[in-house]
Amino acid sequence: MSERLYALLTRIAVALEAQQEPEDDTLTFPLSDFSAFAWTKIGATIVDRDSDGVSIIRTANGKMAKRRSNDKFGTEIWFSYADGKAPDGTNKYRKVVEFRNVAPPEPLGRKTEQAVKAATIIESPLMGPIRKRWADLSAEYLLVNKTEPIPERFNLSPALAVPENQHRTDEFAQFVAGLKMMAADHAPAQGAEHRPALEDAREWYRTSPRISADNRGAVMEELQGHLRKLPACKLDLAKLSPQARMDAFGEWLKSQAVQA
Repeated sequence: MSERLYALLTRIAVALEAQQEPEDDTLTFPLSDFSAFAWTKIGATIVDRDSDGVSIIRTANGKMAKRRSNDKFGTEIWFSYADGKAPDGTNKYRKVVEFRNVAPPEPLGRKTEQAVKAATIIESPLMGPIRKRWADLSAEYLLVNKTEPIPERFNLSPALAVPENQHRTDEFAQFVAGLKMMAADHAPAQGAEHRPALEDAREWYRTSPRISADNRGAVMEELQGHLRKLPACKLDLAKLSPQARMDAFGEWLKSQAVQA
């Protein structure tokens, strides 16, 4: 064989090896899991059992894998299937899953343990009320500003001391209060179009005479006129006597004064 042909065949072999799919990593579970193992979680189904438990499974790729163990290698159980030939002509096996005792992890070194403790932040109990107040403020913030996120400078942080988080919450409260005041200033005046009618109704009620048989019709007619100008006032006229209507109207006018 010429050197040129040998080099070409070598390149082809290398290229074919590079195209081979890598073998899947063997799944490992504790030995105690074997007897009640849920095979479906690795995509396998049980094909056969014996007195020692599951003996043959069908893998997710359709291969028939048998149970194997060897006391020479320790107390392990594994499932594998033949997968081609080795250079010496013997069968190659691909291990699908194994069950073995896992050695307990080594304890952390002293320096590492101290570093973990130093990095672990234990929140003060004083943060409970602060977080509650901050949550209430964030809800108020969303009512007046539904598009912008809460500014970063107001966010709480477990890395900060309690006084600093308290300070951030206090500033957040002032910020929210300012937003609410701005929203109120730019909001249309509630019932502004009814204020002249309201003042007129107050004056009329203040000077109206006590209901009698002589004035009942005229006073009720005037009351109806004021009610038409003040649609916010709802009186059940079908259930109230003329004087009761006047009294109810007076109570409503007082309530509007309190709100103002």
